[in-house]
Amino acid sequence: RLIRRQRQMCIRDRNSEPHPTFFKDACGECISCRKIGEGNHPDVEYVTSPGRQIKIDQIRELKKRAYLKPMEATRKVYIIDDAGQMTREASNSLLKTLEEPPGFVVLILITSNINQLLPTIRSRCQLLYFHSLPREIVRRILCQNCRISPDRAAEGAIFSLGSVSQAMAYLEEDKVKDKDIENLTPSTLWEVSASLRDREVALKQLKRLLSKERWEFIHSPDTEKEKRLEAVLQTMDAVTRNANVEASLDILFLNLLEVEL
Repeated sequence: RLIRRQRQMCIRDRNSEPHPTFFKDACGECISCRKIGEGNHPDVEYVTSPGRQIKIDQIRELKKRAYLKPMEATRKVYIIDDAGQMTREASNSLLKTLEEPPGFVVLILITSNINQLLPTIRSRCQLLYFHSLPREIVRRILCQNCRISPDRAAEGAIFSLGSVSQAMAYLEEDKVKDKDIENLTPSTLWEVSASLRDREVALKQLKRLLSKERWEFIHSPDTEKEKRLEAVLQTMDAVTRNANVEASLDILFLNLLEVEL
């Protein structure tokens, strides 16, 4: 995400010799890149969900500021992280600005699930799909940028599926102390389900379980693993859409149990 911001705002002479970094189009050294890296560039704003949703008031505030001219750069960049968490009201409020933004404004919507965006939002966007990073690149970023030990970084890279955030989610200490989510079976899922009634905690653990199921399916695909993977994906989608957490986990438990029988 930092690199995406720097790509838009880097003021290094594009005709000069390329900077010897992995990301060729953001030098990481000019004043603009440094300010973005430090989080204090006045023309780059980051919209996130303070809770589980991005609400209409946040989008209204974004629209007001979007029509003010840039303070330092030639353009302004607004990044809406996890844009699928915008409420319907927030999404509808963004439509006109998204369709006809000021010429100096760049709007970037980030989502891991494009189906969470309203069709009216998707139709007004240019879609860019980011491919998974090689495991070695994930490991290197975890070591160098996130200061993770080499052994833990290597472990996180294995379960990352090419995503640094997925690797970080795997490595974060979770609230289920006595059960390793990567070793979940239907019986152990039933035992820890009472600890996962909180929606955010449940989604966090489901993402880690999804990483495990994907890893197993990719390296040894079969019908049973495909059904397990689909069951986890359906549960994540249901919980994301505000379905009852405990009921969703119970259904997942029954689905996984049925696959194993």
